[in-house]
Amino acid sequence: MMRETRVQASERKIRQVERLSNGDLANTWSGPGSGQLCSGCSRVIGFEQVEVELELPATMRSSVLRFHADCYRIWSGEWDGSPQSSG
Repeated sequence: MMRETRVQASERKIRQVERLSNGDLANTWSGPGSGQLCSGCSRVIGFEQVEVELELPATMRSSVLRFHADCYRIWSGEWDGSPQSSG
């Protein structure tokens, strides 16, 4: 596998920033739970838990998705199976 150069990485970052500013990509935030339902498991995200929120482009049917941190990792394919219970 060929390594990406700094120029290629920089170009990729610039493109993503452009797409974010155009509203083509979701914005992601995390912080304290809001007491609302998780889009992944449909359980309440407690105020003491970490919530990951995705604000989707206006063209999507639902404009906001909310996840427990572990549910977000599963949804995004980042979960490694380690037992970090947040939901």
